[in-house]
Amino acid sequence: HRHITDRVVDWHIFPATSHYPLHLSKRILRNSLASTLSISSILSRSDSHIELFVRVTPNASRDEITGFIQSRDCKNRLAIKVRAIPEKGKANKAVIKFLAKLIQVPKSSITVMGGSTARQKTLRIVGDPNEIVLSLEKILQT
Repeated sequence: HRHITDRVVDWHIFPATSHYPLHLSKRILRNSLASTLSISSILSRSDSHIELFVRVTPNASRDEITGFIQSRDCKNRLAIKVRAIPEKGKANKAVIKFLAKLIQVPKSSITVMGGSTARQKTLRIVGDPNEIVLSLEKILQT
């Protein structure tokens, strides 16, 4: 048993995959745990948009979604790494470009609503919420 976010977790429930390591330290919930989390835990829906809660790590070796992370306020967030540096909004622009390409929406439909200078951000994605959620689910299943 290991403690993660004040809960005891049985290691045998979460098998490691050969292509993705299982890291459960520092409150990080990796893709091997994605099936236990609901996509709705990292977003809020509206009629015309969704708000996606993310945690961005700049200066990474590549642009990627690394899984889920739980912040200190116990809110689940999508963990994203980008190569851009956190200077003059470059990392924000890189996140927007990366997500727009992944979920196949125009870059102009994604805006940073909160946390523009912080790692924890709230992104608004304008469009059909059902289509956006389906795209995110497909991305997180791969």
